[in-house]
Amino acid sequence: LDRMLPYHTQERVGHSLLQRACVAGTKHELRTSVAQARALAFTFGSTTPFLKEAMQDLRFVITDRVVHGSPVWAAAGGKNFMYHNSHHRMIVSDESQCAEGSDSGYMFNAEKTADVAAPTALPSDKWVSFPSATLASHYASA
Repeated sequence: LDRMLPYHTQERVGHSLLQRACVAGTKHELRTSVAQARALAFTFGSTTPFLKEAMQDLRFVITDRVVHGSPVWAAAGGKNFMYHNSHHRMIVSDESQCAEGSDSGYMFNAEKTADVAAPTALPSDKWVSFPSATLASHYASA
């Protein structure tokens, strides 16, 4: 079944998000759930040569987990997770940090969103990487 319908689980999560928004009935809830449902699966690509290999071109899929009122997206391989942290920013971290709802991780988007945003709706030029996700410097500025 996974080969025939590879995103069946994610589609069920998206369907659930939309149903909850319809029950809530507000435009805000509907807009948020539609944006999140559009991001059921996406590739988190990088055009920078400064990120470590493990952080390059991650494929994320939505999960049924929730942290700080936001869905959690898991990268293929289950090592990296993306969620909304307590500072209202989207962050990428590991399993244990995600389970704690930690504000620490590998990278985050500097765009603050009081409302829960879909990762694909965030500005791509606002992603900031922590040293754990960044390659060591090979040169120094003069």
